[in-house]
Amino acid sequence: MRRFAYLTGLIGVSTAALGQTFTDEDMLVVEETTTLVEKWNCYDTWDLGLSEVLLVAERRRLEDGLEAGTITAAGRVNIASFEVEGIKRRWDFGMDDDGYSKYTFVIELDGTGLYYDFTRVDVGESTDPSARFNCNQAHVSEEESNRTRMQEDMRLQADATMPRYSVDDNPEPLVRVAPVYPGRALSRGLEGYVDLEFTVTTEGTVRDPVVIFSTSPLFERAATTALLRFKYRPQVVDGEVVEMPGIQTRITFRLED
Repeated sequence: MRRFAYLTGLIGVSTAALGQTFTDEDMLVVEETTTLVEKWNCYDTWDLGLSEVLLVAERRRLEDGLEAGTITAAGRVNIASFEVEGIKRRWDFGMDDDGYSKYTFVIELDGTGLYYDFTRVDVGESTDPSARFNCNQAHVSEEESNRTRMQEDMRLQADATMPRYSVDDNPEPLVRVAPVYPGRALSRGLEGYVDLEFTVTTEGTVRDPVVIFSTSPLFERAATTALLRFKYRPQVVDGEVVEMPGIQTRITFRLED
């Protein structure tokens, strides 16, 4: 919420106005007072020649270090919150009266763009993407490029030297915290689950959770938040406590009868 308020405050609109069309002058203020970190141009999945940009997603860094973004489509610029969720980028925009986002745009690791329109989901229906895009990164800051490259090098090194665990080998947590049921999913009667992969630290805590699969993006944030509160028994190898990367678990969301 703070990121919504901060960025919209820069151009003098309220958080309730998220999803409205902004003028060129408004966007000039945003461009002058924030730093562009990433820009993605997204095309129709059938547009193999990448001839027409249908949607532009930007990630911007605010003056206090927080991040937000913009989604531009059909001549409309939407101020959005922005998050990196594991290997995915996520923009949420168009808040409703209850404070939930009406729309979500996600870019997967392979560049697939998934647009979710929650206003068109009836009670009990699944939240499949309303549209799919093929997205290419048109800009990335040098700082972000270096950070991403360093993270990838560390990940490859860890993959080469650390053992990984199959689902059957996954340890049971000593402390399991139930997730908070997302309000929008609850109001629509949605059930589902989220599969996550993470590292168990030498203290038995959870680090670097990544969503592998989810039945709906509505559950991902709640599942990740709950998982970060799990507690495991640290693994001891040759008398030394070691980290356990590649642990997987499923967090299920089921309505009471």
